[in-house]
Amino acid sequence: MNENSIDQDSRIEIIKHLSSEIKTQSAYLSTLRSRVALTILVGPFVVFGSFLVAIKGAQISPHFGEHQRIYAALAIGFYLAMGLYGALLDGQVTKQCDEWRGTIVKLAKNHSVGDNDLKFKYKHYPYIAYMIGWICILGAFISIALLLASLLPPVANCVIQKY
Repeated sequence: MNENSIDQDSRIEIIKHLSSEIKTQSAYLSTLRSRVALTILVGPFVVFGSFLVAIKGAQISPHFGEHQRIYAALAIGFYLAMGLYGALLDGQVTKQCDEWRGTIVKLAKNHSVGDNDLKFKYKHYPYIAYMIGWICILGAFISIALLLASLLPPVANCVIQKY
């Protein structure tokens, strides 16, 4: 497209459309952040609270052995991976919105706009992206559960009381 092929009304419509796309992407990112924050920030406390209820006064070993260090390192690694995952996802959406903002500026200044200015520039692999995210969340959950379970005394040493 060259600047003579787009009339003023079409420019206004394209600007409105791109503005609505930016608004939609921003709303998506905000919703995703709140859902992930709930899962990541509240989830471990739910697991830990369940652990405390389950042990009901059992003695917990204060010694952090090799297994506990491995489970803790895995949990930390999965949490860092989730942070990186979120940053990459956030960055991709932000870059695309910045591209559209640049196109809006070009249109507002009556500069020429090409087809590539209007297209989504970044490849999107939703299945792979969601699987990586859920694997990180599941890995963090399992490693925290294993860490907490490894702190309990062996089941053979527990006495079950009958009431």
